[in-house]
Parts: sequence; structure tokens; C-alpha cells
Amino acid sequence: METKPKRHRFLRFSLRATLLVLTVFSAWLGVQVNRANNQRSVVGWLTENGGGEHYDWELDRDGQPSGKPKPPGPAWLREQIGDEYFQSVVGVDAHAAEVHDLSPLSKLNELKFLHLGGTQVNDLSPLANLSNLEWLSLAETQINDLSPLAKLSNLKRLHLDGTQISNLAPLASLTRLEYLRIERTLVTDEEVRDLQKALSNCEISRSQ
Repeated sequence: METKPKRHRFLRFSLRATLLVLTVFSAWLGVQVNRANNQRSVVGWLTENGGGEHYDWELDRDGQPSGKPKPPGPAWLREQIGDEYFQSVVGVDAHAAEVHDLSPLSKLNELKFLHLGGTQVNDLSPLANLSNLEWLSLAETQINDLSPLAKLSNLKRLHLDGTQISNLAPLASLTRLEYLRIERTLVTDEEVRDLQKALSNCEISRSQ
């Protein structure tokens, strides 16, 4: 007489567990589809504006070519659903590209290397949440406010030469910054001294 109720309880538990697994899987799949679609749209935007992208399997941890010939994952599956599900954009080269609005880049959460030198960029707000960014070039751009970079805690190299930057205070919180180039800027000696106190291990290049 007790077997039947126990079986019913087991079936109810199994059904709940199955529904939970399906819910978690559906949520995960939705995130992956959204990430792939966002990445695909950014790559299209870069191509249209004369920029280029580098994927995680193409570069090593220093941003150098890895020598790998293709993205990971089964070739047959990549052909069916696309490479975007098996690779992440970690590098963007938009040097001298027709770029001024950086909003599309805010979708690239895994971006590590970004070259915007020679563009018409003047607003860095879209970069504020790119916490994985390690290398950033803004040389010869129209920027004059570095405050959006204040939370980029993994930033190691920053090029600001040929910009209208005069205030380096927002960089004082970037404790991992190893190299800063500020040639041909409006930065004063006092600004440099203050930043050097905050970031004693950062090399600052400011030769004219």
C-alpha cells in the first residue's frame, strides 16, 4: 500500500528536477544566443567602418598571434550554427577607421585589446564597463575626459598621445597600469607627479 504514494512522490520530484534543468538550460542557451548575435552585429559594424576584430583563439595572453588555424568546436556544428558560438572577440583594431560612436563596443564584455588611434572618438562612456580591457590606444583622438576609464581595473597599457587630455586623476585607481603614454598632451608636471605617487609602478612616457 505504501509503494504507490512513494512512486508518486518520486515522479513529482523527477518532474520538478527535469523542469528545473530545462529552465536553467533555456536561460543559458538564451544568454549564448544573445551573446553570439551581439558579437555578430559588432563585427558587421566594424567591417562597415573599416575596422577589424581578433578572436580569443587567434591571440595569446599578450595579444600576439597564437598560431591556431581555426576556432574550437566540431566543424560540422560550426557550419550549422556559426563560429560565433565558439569564439569571443578579445581584440579590436579600429585604427584610423570611420568610428566616432563607441556604443556597439559596449557589447563586447570579453574585450582585452582595443586600438582606436586616429579615429574621431570623443566620448569614452561606452567603454566604462569593459572590465577585461588590458590594452587601450586613444592616440590622436578628440577625447578630453578620462573618467569613464576609472573602473577598468585590469588596464595595463594606455596610449593618450596627441589628445586634449589634461586631467589624469581618473587613472589613479588603475593599480595594474604599467605603461602610460601622454606625449603631446596638455598634462602638466604636477598632474604627472600626482599620478606617479598613486601608481608608483607605472612607467609614464611624456617626451615631446
